[in-house]
Amino acid sequence: MVKKSSAALCIYACIFGASVASSPVTFELLTGEQECLYVEASDNSVISYYFAVQHSWSGKSDVDHEIFGPGDDTNPMFASLRESQGEWSFRAHTAGEYRFCFRAPVSSCILDVQILVKSGNLGGIPNEHVPSLPGHFVDPLQDTWARSLDLIERQLKVLETNMQRYKIRTIRNGTTVVSIASRAKLLAICGSLFIVCIVYCQTKLLKRRIKSLLSNRK
Repeated sequence: MVKKSSAALCIYACIFGASVASSPVTFELLTGEQECLYVEASDNSVISYYFAVQHSWSGKSDVDHEIFGPGDDTNPMFASLRESQGEWSFRAHTAGEYRFCFRAPVSSCILDVQILVKSGNLGGIPNEHVPSLPGHFVDPLQDTWARSLDLIERQLKVLETNMQRYKIRTIRNGTTVVSIASRAKLLAICGSLFIVCIVYCQTKLLKRRIKSLLSNRK
């Protein structure tokens, strides 16, 4: 594991039987360095988090991230490699401090992270759909099924997030195109009027000049 940098970030969200949400945190993740965020959760609460790379200096926006449970600094309860964004929820069967660590293996980037700690069920999802922490016995088949459902759910959430961002970007681009088109039309009209005025003024000056020459000849 990469040693945590001295600029590691900390978020403490204490649960007292109610939902506690943390605001999104945006920070710079340097190449090869690891930054960790901490959250304090009560027993049987649900922890949800979302992260996304906002900008990468080299265009490669992949990061590695790990989640560590209370009292375990060596074996992550969840790990993922080379992802530009992710979203996951799990049940905290053990009260204590949970650590979310992010590392940029290829390029420095700007990372946006949001963590939500909530008591009770996860949005009405049955408990068996929320992955269990290590140290709690679960049926292997049920655990495999739950992890598969969780993986599909996370991929669908990421796809839904991408679709929403694409929709917003499309609407914004359409608005920009309409604005540019209207400005271009207005500019064309103003340019045409300006040219007509210039031609009219030149014609008047030319006629006046011709009249002046004719009067001088007489």
